[in-house]
Formats: sequence, C-alpha cells, structure tokens
Amino acid sequence: MQTLFMRSDRRIIQNGQTSVTFTPTEWTIIARLNQTPRALVSPKQLMRAITSQDSNQTDASTYLRTFIFRIKFKLAKIELNDWLTNQYSKGYLAEYDIPEKAK
Repeated sequence: MQTLFMRSDRRIIQNGQTSVTFTPTEWTIIARLNQTPRALVSPKQLMRAITSQDSNQTDASTYLRTFIFRIKFKLAKIELNDWLTNQYSKGYLAEYDIPEKAK
C-alpha cells in the first residue's frame, strides 16, 4: 500500500522515500485540485487561482495546458498518473485526496 503526503516545501512524498518537487505555480494548481478531490474544477477557476484574475481565453488555455502537462509528467515519475484527469475539456479532476503533512 502506498502512502502519499503533500509537504509544505512543495513536495509530494511517496512511501516516505520518493519525492517530486513542484514550482510555485504547479503547486498552486495541485493545491486547488486537492481542495476538492473528485470534483470538477474548470480551467477558469484554475486560472483565477494562479493569476487572481480572468485572462484571455486562448492564452489562458495554452498557459494552463502547459502547466498541467508538466504536473502530469512529474507525477508519472512517482507513478501517480491516475491522480489528475482531464474531463473532455470541461475541466480537471483530482481522483483522490493527498493528505498534507508537515516537513
């Protein structure tokens, strides 16, 4: 059974050993998705979490997709490919909760 934790230093720890570090923007996206696991979060909500404002739809979509790709790539390193899914361009979904743990 694997054990996962989100730490305050922007790391996700797996089984107390393997970890992945994220940029502040990536971490903001992960934290927002982790607030409401198994609930759809729209791209507009994620962009608002990152920039604190609404952005041009085309630019925002490309910007967000880039960060989502980087997050998925890093999560694949610790075999968490299934944590983040895209729901047919309607939004993104965290499949389960990753509990927080202090350093």
